[in-house]
Amino acid sequence: MMSIDANDTVSTLGEARGGRRASIGIVLSALLMIAVPYAHLPSALRQLLVIAYVLTVPGWAVGRLLRIRSVALELSVALGLSVAMVILVAITLLDVHRWDAFTVYLLCLAVAALGGLIDLSRS
Repeated sequence: MMSIDANDTVSTLGEARGGRRASIGIVLSALLMIAVPYAHLPSALRQLLVIAYVLTVPGWAVGRLLRIRSVALELSVALGLSVAMVILVAITLLDVHRWDAFTVYLLCLAVAALGGLIDLSRS
């Protein structure tokens, strides 16, 4: 049976995997994704890019703040946090009668950029 020591997977003081390059990539991807809805791309491609981004990158940006060293655990945290953020934002907007899918997208972009910038300032 395999045991996992807490020090093997999460480090609050150590360097996160990917270092500054990953954080810069997150921030640049947020800036790039701002233009996707306005780009003259086929509709299906725009939808695919937006859905893939919203379901991965915001959670990855927040998950990197945990300094997870395990690739599988980091991927799981990124996907789980992204889905949870989208659901919470969507439910909140529905509750206040301000539902707009583009607002959910913009908030996910903001979370990703902010998480990446915080991670950059910490490294």
